[in-house]
Amino acid sequence: MDRVTGKVQKLQIPLALRLSIRNLWRRGNRFLLLLALVAFSSFVILSLASLFDTLVFNLKRKGSVYYGGDITVRGLKDRYTLLIENPDPLMQALREHLPPNTVVSPRINYRNTATTLFFAGDSIRQRIVNGVDFRAEAPMFEQVTFVAGSYKPLQEKGRARPGILISEPTARLLKARLGDDLLLYIPTLSGQINTATVMLEGIFRDSSLFGYYTAYMDIEALRTLVRFPEGQCTDIAVFFPHAQRVEPIARALQTALESRFPLTPLFSSTQDLWRYRDTTEWSGTKYALTTLDANLEQVNELLDAVRFIAYVLMGILAGVVFFGVTNSYRLTVFERRKEIGTLRALGMKRSSVMGFFLLEGLFLTLGAVLLGGVVAILFLWALSSVDFTILAGFDIFLRGKRLQASPSLPAFLQTLSICLLAVLIALAKPTAQAASVPPVEAMREGR
Repeated sequence: MDRVTGKVQKLQIPLALRLSIRNLWRRGNRFLLLLALVAFSSFVILSLASLFDTLVFNLKRKGSVYYGGDITVRGLKDRYTLLIENPDPLMQALREHLPPNTVVSPRINYRNTATTLFFAGDSIRQRIVNGVDFRAEAPMFEQVTFVAGSYKPLQEKGRARPGILISEPTARLLKARLGDDLLLYIPTLSGQINTATVMLEGIFRDSSLFGYYTAYMDIEALRTLVRFPEGQCTDIAVFFPHAQRVEPIARALQTALESRFPLTPLFSSTQDLWRYRDTTEWSGTKYALTTLDANLEQVNELLDAVRFIAYVLMGILAGVVFFGVTNSYRLTVFERRKEIGTLRALGMKRSSVMGFFLLEGLFLTLGAVLLGGVVAILFLWALSSVDFTILAGFDIFLRGKRLQASPSLPAFLQTLSICLLAVLIALAKPTAQAASVPPVEAMREGR
């Protein structure tokens, strides 16, 4: 008898595994309601997480074009003048400390509220005209959705007429089409008024705060129009074509450059930078490294509110899973007392009985999450085919006309973790009760 018991004990772990799989296979109808509950919860959690990741990704890609990369280096001359007088040494130092293929490009960020575009009797103010090196920043502008034209004609040097890119709402208000000649009215740095005929080379889809009153021109063409000093710029755009964690890179870059250039502290928001500028005296030029998240501070506050709502919904669903699993397995343990008692009488330890039920819950959760994942993929695919441009101001979250959402591996792992945690916590008490069933008492049951 001791020899038989010893063999049973040696086989307890694989036996519990086999029993859990067999039980799910043969008595699967008993778990259908629980499977549906966990699958629905995982579908909603995965869909919410994937949609949020998509919104953030699309927002940051558009913000990187508008603000000038994932990291922007600003020159603050005598505190209030945006100017980098000698950008070449700084750009060289940036390239030395950044990953390969990083875009490092000078920009002229020209802001003047009097800047106006005219066409066929209509006019519209442009809050910002960005002077860009379109050859260097091609990876960045590949992300821009154009309804007509492209940025590529602006890569040509020595054009007879400068070209311009404007937003779709601006083109609609001007009733302008691709190839039309627009009149650009723009003050120079000294306050004189300059005008130029510019060819409309591209119309990009963006009615958000990033694009509505923003235009893009070749940096040298804009330099000539506003009489910006030769070889100088206002910003240096740093853009990572591939996904990178920007904050650690920015901190390392700040540390590396502080010994070579006069830098402001690295702030987590542009408002902190401006407060530092207003309260700190200096002469000459200081450089300020600003991450995209710092530039998007106000938008991030909106995202934090959306994230909070999403987490509340995920918590509610995790609670539903917890109570559903708890109630279901309490009933399961009661119905299977004789089976449990038989296993205990054959020598199965309490820990193995608990493992048996936990493995059942684990396999059930994995199957339900996979099923919920398949439904989420189909849902997100259908959602990505919807034209969301009818929603005013929602362009900031779109690629083209659509969300183009798809489940990501982090979102799937997050969903799996939430469901597994809820199920394992829910199974703790029922499995402990199952393991404590006395074998003799269970064998007397008539079930």
